[in-house]
Amino acid sequence: MTVGFGFSGSANFSQQKIDSDFASVTEQSGIKAGDKGFQVNVRGNTDLKGAVIASTDKAVQDGVNSLTTATLTRSEIHNRAEYSASSIGIGGGYSYGGGGMMPVGGGSGGGGNTTAGGVGTNQQGQATTGGDKVPGSNVPTSGNWSATPPVVMGASGSGSSVTGSGISGGAIHITDDAKQQALTGKDAEQTVASVNRNVSTERDSSNALKPIFNEKEIQAGFEIVGALQREAGTFLSNRAKDVDQKNAQAKDADAKAADPSNGLTDEQRLALRDQASALRSEAQAINDKWGAGGTYRQITTALMAGVGGNVTGSTAQFAQNMVVNYVQQQGASYIGKLVADGTLVEGSPAHAALHAIVACAGAAASSQSCGSGALGAAASSLLTGLFSETSPDETATQREGKRNLITSLVTGIATMSGADATTATNGAIAAVDNNWLATQQIVQMKKELSNAKSTLEQLKVASKWAYISTKQDVLTTTGIGKGLAESGWNDVKGVAEFLAHPIDGLNGLKQLISSPDARQQLGDALFKELDAKIDRMSTAINEGGDANAEQLGKDLGGLLWQVGSVVTGVGGVAKGAVKLASVGVNLTAETLVRLAVKTPSLVTGYAADAARTFRFGAADLPTLTTIVRNDGRLGEQVAAQLMKDASGKEFVPIQNASGHGVDLVYIDRETKTIYHVEVKTNQQGLPGINPENLEARFSNWIDQAANGTLNKQKLPTNMVDTAQDIKRLLGNGDYQLSHNLMQVEIPRVGQTGQVSASLRPWPPMP
Repeated sequence: MTVGFGFSGSANFSQQKIDSDFASVTEQSGIKAGDKGFQVNVRGNTDLKGAVIASTDKAVQDGVNSLTTATLTRSEIHNRAEYSASSIGIGGGYSYGGGGMMPVGGGSGGGGNTTAGGVGTNQQGQATTGGDKVPGSNVPTSGNWSATPPVVMGASGSGSSVTGSGISGGAIHITDDAKQQALTGKDAEQTVASVNRNVSTERDSSNALKPIFNEKEIQAGFEIVGALQREAGTFLSNRAKDVDQKNAQAKDADAKAADPSNGLTDEQRLALRDQASALRSEAQAINDKWGAGGTYRQITTALMAGVGGNVTGSTAQFAQNMVVNYVQQQGASYIGKLVADGTLVEGSPAHAALHAIVACAGAAASSQSCGSGALGAAASSLLTGLFSETSPDETATQREGKRNLITSLVTGIATMSGADATTATNGAIAAVDNNWLATQQIVQMKKELSNAKSTLEQLKVASKWAYISTKQDVLTTTGIGKGLAESGWNDVKGVAEFLAHPIDGLNGLKQLISSPDARQQLGDALFKELDAKIDRMSTAINEGGDANAEQLGKDLGGLLWQVGSVVTGVGGVAKGAVKLASVGVNLTAETLVRLAVKTPSLVTGYAADAARTFRFGAADLPTLTTIVRNDGRLGEQVAAQLMKDASGKEFVPIQNASGHGVDLVYIDRETKTIYHVEVKTNQQGLPGINPENLEARFSNWIDQAANGTLNKQKLPTNMVDTAQDIKRLLGNGDYQLSHNLMQVEIPRVGQTGQVSASLRPWPPMP
C-alpha cells in the first residue's frame, strides 16, 4: 500500500493444486513353471484374478502341462493412472491521485494508469504499487481499479490397462460340469475354450501401467506457460497503449492545425491534418488486429487457451484446444452481432444462456468441463452490468482494464466454487473480447441515436461518435450516414466537426461559394443551384424527420464534394484545406487532390455528387412504350442520344457486327481529350453492373480496330480510321484519355416507363 499525494494498494492471489491417483499391478501373480511344465490338481475351484498358470514354450510343445480342477473362474484387474493439476494467479489494485507519486509532467493524476504511480507489475508479473514495480509496467485501469490479466493453466493425464488371466497350453480338465455351469453360465467345454492360452513364463503378460505423473514436468510447464501468458497480457496491454498514444497525437496535431495564433502556413496546417489522419489510421489498424474482436487477438487468445488447457498435453491436444477456442470466439462474435443489431440485450438471461451454450460446446470439444465453460461465459455476460455506460472518450487502455477486471472476477468465482478455472476463464475471455467490448460502443451509439428527437440531434450524435466508428458504423446506422455513403463520401471523421454544428457549417459553405472567385468558377446557373440547395438543406435539418434523412445525407455529400472542388480549384489544395476546415470539414491532402482534379467537363450544366456521378434529370430522359426487347444495343442507342443532347458531342461506336468493342467514343480536339463511354444496361429494379478494367479493354479494342478487325471480324472503314486516329494521338502523348461509365436502366420487357441514366468517371472514386 502506498499513501501520499494519492492512494494505491494491490493484492495478489495464487493457488496450485495437484492430485494424482495410481493403481496398477507391478508383477503378475500365479504359478510359473519351467521346461518340465506344471501338473496341477485342485479338488475345488481354481480362481484366477489377473493371475496366470504358466510354463515355458518348450513345456507347451512337449505337452507336459495339465490342470485338473472341479471348477474354474477368471477375472481381470483394471489398472489406472490419472492426475490433474491447476495453477491460477490473479492480481489487482486500486489507485487514486497517482498512488503517492506525482504524475509525469505534474498535476494531481486522476487515475493510476496515467501517472508514474498507480498499479503496475513486478518482475514476476504480479500486481504491485511498491518499489519493486517495473518502470512503465502500469496495468490498464477502469475507474481507478486495475487487474493484471489472469494467469490460469491446467495439466491432466490419464491411462489405463487391463491385466488378464491365462493358462499356458496344455490339458485342462474340469470335473464338476454342473457346478461350473452354475458359477459361470458356461459348461466345462465352453469355459476351457474361452481361456487365454497365450501366456508364458518367457513373456510379461501383466500389461502393467507405468507411472505418468511427473510433478517436476508439471511445475516446469506451469512456469513456461505462465510466463508466456503474462507476456501475452503485457503485449495486448501495450497495443492498447499504442492505440491511445496515436489517437492522442492525432488530436494534438488537429489542434495545432486549427490554432489560428501559431503562425503556421496553409501548407503546414495541411501537413498536420495529414499527420493526424495517418495516426488515426495507424491506431485503427492496430485496434482492428489486436483490439476486442481483432483477428490477431483471437489467434493469440486461442494460442494461450491451447497451451494453458493442458501444459503436459500432446501436440495434437494443443492444436485441438487452440482450434476449438478460436471457433468458440467466432460464436461469441456472432452473439455480439446480435447484440449490436438489437436482437439481444447485453447481460439479459437469453444473452447469458447463449454464451453458456457456446462455451459449453467449446469445453466439451476440448474434453474439458462443460459446466465450467458455461459458468465463465455466462458470469462474464452478467458481470458487464457492473460497469457504467461507455462513451466516445473511453480509451483502448480503459477497455483493456474492463476486460482484465471481468476475467479476473470470473477466475476467482470459478476457483471458489470448485469449477475448472482454466475452462471458465477461457470462456469468459471469448465472451468479453468478441461480444461485449467489441460491440459496447456501437450499442451505446445506437441507443443515443434512437433517443435523438430531431435531425439536428441525430447529426450531433453522429458527430460525437465519429472518431470511434472504426468500421464506419455511423455511416451504416443513420439515414444521414447512409446518404453520405451512397453519395461517395466515406470519410465520416473528416466531417465530424461539421456534423456537430451543421447549420453553422452550411452558412459557412454559402459564404465560400459566394466569394467572387468561386462564383466566377461556378457560373451563375450552378451557383444559384448550390445556393438554393444549401437553403433547402438548412430547412430540412431544422424541420425534417427520419423520412428525409437519407436524402439529406446524399445532398450533403454531393454539396461538400462540389464546394470542395471549387475552393481547391480557386486557391489550390492547401488554401482549400484551410477554407474547408473553417466550416468543420477536415480532409487529407489525398482527398483534397481528388477534389482539385479538373478534367474537361464531359457533361455541362449538371452537378455531380461526391462520387462525381452525373444523374440525368427527368426532362432529359425518354419514356419508352411497351418494350419489345431490352438488351445492350437498346441501352447504347439511348446513351448515344443522351450524350449528344447533354454534351453537344457526336459519340460514335467502334464495334464489330456482334456488338463487341468500344460502345461510345469522342475525340475532343479543343481540349485534347478522348472521351470513352462504356454503357451498361439493366432492367429496372435490378442492380447495375460494375465493368472490368476499362483501360486494358479499351487499349486492346483500339489496337485491334486500328488493324481493321475486332475479334477477327472486319470493321467499316470509318471505324478503322477513328481507331487509328485515337492510337496516333495517344501515342504522341498530346491527348489525355477519359474513361466513363454510363448506367442505363430501361423498363422491363412488355412494360412502359421512363429511362433512368447516370454517368460517372471510371475508375470510381475510392
